[in-house]
Amino acid sequence: MKTQNIPLWGRGAFALILTAATATSLEAAEKTHRYFKFEQTKLRGAANSIQLAEFQLKLGATVLPMTSVTVTNPGGNSPGGEPPANVKDGSVETKWLDFNKEELVFDFGSAVTVDGYNFATANDAPERDPVSWLFYGSDDGTNWIPLDVRADQAITTVRKTYEVGWIIPESIAPQITAFSTSKFVAINGSTNVTANWTTLLADTVTLSGYGTVAGTGSQVLTLANNTDTPLTLTATNSFGAPTVTTTVRTVAGGSATYQYVRFTPVKLRDDQNANSIQLAELFLKNGATVLPVFAASNEEGGNSPGAEGPDKLIDNNLDTKWLDFSKGAVVLEFTEPTTFDSYGFATANDAEARDPVRWILEGSDDLENWTMIDNLTAFDAPITLARKTYIPDVPLPGASLIPFATMSGETKVISGEPMTLVWRSGGGVTVTLNGNSVAASGSMDVSPTADTTYTLTVTSAGALVATSSVEVDVIDPAIDEIDYANFDAAGDEIALLGQSEILNDFANRPAPGDFKRLRITPDEGSVTGAAWFRKRLDFSEGFETNFDLHLVTLTTTNNAGADGIAFVIHNDPLRTQAFPPDTQENGLPANALNITFDTHQNEAEPSAATIEVRDGQSLLQSVNLADFPEITLGGTPEAKDLTRTDGNVAPYKVRITYVPGDLDVYFEGVLVIANLEVNLADAFAVNEEGLGYAGFTARTGGFFEAHDVTRWKLVEGVPVAPPVLTSYTVTGGATPSATLNWSSSTARTYRVTTSTDLVDWSNVLQSGIAGHASGTNSISVSLPVAQKVFVRVEEE
Repeated sequence: MKTQNIPLWGRGAFALILTAATATSLEAAEKTHRYFKFEQTKLRGAANSIQLAEFQLKLGATVLPMTSVTVTNPGGNSPGGEPPANVKDGSVETKWLDFNKEELVFDFGSAVTVDGYNFATANDAPERDPVSWLFYGSDDGTNWIPLDVRADQAITTVRKTYEVGWIIPESIAPQITAFSTSKFVAINGSTNVTANWTTLLADTVTLSGYGTVAGTGSQVLTLANNTDTPLTLTATNSFGAPTVTTTVRTVAGGSATYQYVRFTPVKLRDDQNANSIQLAELFLKNGATVLPVFAASNEEGGNSPGAEGPDKLIDNNLDTKWLDFSKGAVVLEFTEPTTFDSYGFATANDAEARDPVRWILEGSDDLENWTMIDNLTAFDAPITLARKTYIPDVPLPGASLIPFATMSGETKVISGEPMTLVWRSGGGVTVTLNGNSVAASGSMDVSPTADTTYTLTVTSAGALVATSSVEVDVIDPAIDEIDYANFDAAGDEIALLGQSEILNDFANRPAPGDFKRLRITPDEGSVTGAAWFRKRLDFSEGFETNFDLHLVTLTTTNNAGADGIAFVIHNDPLRTQAFPPDTQENGLPANALNITFDTHQNEAEPSAATIEVRDGQSLLQSVNLADFPEITLGGTPEAKDLTRTDGNVAPYKVRITYVPGDLDVYFEGVLVIANLEVNLADAFAVNEEGLGYAGFTARTGGFFEAHDVTRWKLVEGVPVAPPVLTSYTVTGGATPSATLNWSSSTARTYRVTTSTDLVDWSNVLQSGIAGHASGTNSISVSLPVAQKVFVRVEEE
């Protein structure tokens, strides 16, 4: 019996896939069956298929021979060279892949005894790895007995690799395999709304408000008017009592008449990891009639691929879809004002993470003045995981309309620094912010000096109230300038967004030392991050910044890395909450100067080692680092790239200097961009006083790497000329030494390092050398005996 994506009640129904409890016994139990079945209930990411290289069944330490075992994939869709039988051929170089994500069934021909099982990851696409599943046994291939269940397992991202494996427990907790309602919004007094569920291994099952119910069954619901009713299903046996809750809303019902209707997603199923929103269809109805829509368009700022534009929402074809990387609103247009009383949509073909689960619906006759029609933001709508499937029709609320309120802003701010509150509301007669009347939607700069809570309150004509609050923690950090030799002391003065974090990864990436680093993205697929220094900096006269980039993937030596990292100076209205809607490797799309380090070769790009300077999205200059033979890069001599595959390799050193009208970029000490005409004010990257924010953004995709900053210093004002070695002398003998003379500045400190290969300069002979008032430093350093070394002077 298939327990995932069950379309139980036809076009208007939906089912939930529920996280199962893990096994509670640590002792392996021997189970004897002829047939075994592996059924995934969750993959690592938004994948279009499931894949495995190998699957093993075991008894103790012995792997059962699989030569004569028949492996099938009922209902599956596998390419010709990647059939189910590949999981038993003993080679991790082949794999099974199934676009329908169905189960594997093993027929041993006669009963065998097992007490454990294991599998190996396939060659690519970690998002296709199963991380939650059910494992069954059967004597006839029809009636299946659950043997094990696993949820959110820590499956390795290393390709073509076996897991440690799993034992079959003596007993397992009950499982709720499906729980849904026939509608999640119903008209007051409806008598046709039912709850439906299936469970496994439960001694008792209860439904809140209805008491004990059958293990698998259905219940007609009696719902109070104008309420959101949570329903909780609990399955119990002596090993556990998992619960699942869903909500049904009841409304008065009503109709609306508009020429334009705007659907705005407020939350996706997995906002953190979804890079876009998508739907197959979006419809409006009057009674039982689906209304013809003249046109569909993205709201300004939308970003849809050419073949997946908003027109696909109204083509009556579930095999096409609308996708928008900006995760923004879509507008449906009638030829004239038209009356409708319900609406709905259909899920797209893949990527459940992209499904909207909270949204608002608005109407307009002029595309300027919008009136809220529906607000479904109080709970996550239980949108089906089944692909290319319609949700139940959603009736308009009419007089039951709940006002909408949302507000965002920094939750941490340096005392006295400005922050921006941004809010939006609908369905309200009055709108106040901390008691003061404000526009229905807008923004406001505030500069709190003490912990403060800002609350937006929206009240409807029927006295229904919605609120949204931002609690601001005012901080006084010990660090008030960017001068990180490493990030051991870093704290709240750095705003971390997306997957960015500060951590010590010395165990995996020993270079450049045993200390914390600023990680913008981990070494994982399809993740994003950003980090901003919370204090505004004065760029009016110029700046100089030096930082070290450690761009390393340890996932596989065949991974070219992706997608890249950007150093950004900006004056975005969202300040330290600014986050690019997409292509984070290119920085912010407006009000920003972006210097990008592209680690993946896309079409028309010269290599996987390019630096680009952008005024927002406008490209000002691009250089191919592979054209500089004096720079040592990753990759191969024929295909150089910025990505390293060894955590022992030293980071790249970057130096950027700027005075208004002139930008220079140095990479590994080589001037790669010289005298580029750039003005931060013209790019609106700073405000009228020349103040702006500095930080980094990054993204990974199907290829990936960790984007790490291991050192970062930024000095405001006119840059100081880099040190120039003016002369030197070397003394040999038993105690060899070198006397170095270089140009210096009292605004800088310096260190002397050595290298044996012109790549690794981590050996420091002397550090903390202050610049001399005369403008020239002279110092003698001891050299290693009987060893050829290179010596250089660096700014700290």
